[in-house]
Amino acid sequence: MAGPCDRQPGFQTRWREGDNLPEIGFVLPDGELVADYTLELRVARPDGTILVKPAIDQGGSAGKFTWDDDDLQAGEGQRCEIHRIDGSGDEFTSPAFLISVDPRVGA
Repeated sequence: MAGPCDRQPGFQTRWREGDNLPEIGFVLPDGELVADYTLELRVARPDGTILVKPAIDQGGSAGKFTWDDDDLQAGEGQRCEIHRIDGSGDEFTSPAFLISVDPRVGA
C-alpha cells in the first residue's frame, strides 16, 4: 500500500493554459552561482513532448524559470525536473515534482 511519502510532491499553485505567471523561482544552496551552471526545467507535457526551459540568472544564487504564451498545456500532474549541469558536463537532476494546468478560459 502506498503511503503519503510515496507520492511525488506537487505545487499548490495551478497554472492556466496560456498564462505566464506564476514563475518558478529558486536559490542555489551554499552560495553557488547560477552563472556557473546550465540549469533547465524539463516538463513532460500531455502531448508527449518535453518542454525545456532555461533558467534566467537573477544574479548570484538566484534564478527563475518563466513561461511563454504557448508553454503550458492543460493537464493534471505533469512531471517536472530541474537539471543542473556544471562546466565539466556532470549533471544533477532534482527529485521530480508535479504541476497541474487548467484549460484556457472559454476553451
